[in-house]
Amino acid sequence: DGELTVDGLMQESYGIINHGFLYNFGEINVLNTRQGCIHNFGTLMNEGSIAVDLPYEEALMLKEGGSFYNSGEIINLAMF
Repeated sequence: DGELTVDGLMQESYGIINHGFLYNFGEINVLNTRQGCIHNFGTLMNEGSIAVDLPYEEALMLKEGGSFYNSGEIINLAMF
């Protein structure tokens, strides 16, 4: 039920690199990253909200062996 904000401050990296289990029941905000917002090799389950500022295909990268379950919402803050 909490809130996690990751501000990449325009660094050349990902906001979150998940190799384990990440369960979200609150809010995750990942902003100002260059390579992607969430790089997921593990299990990501979202029952809260995830806000990203990159286009979806760049923001949530599911890698081989990773899984993503979403019953919450994904908010795209990207300006087109």
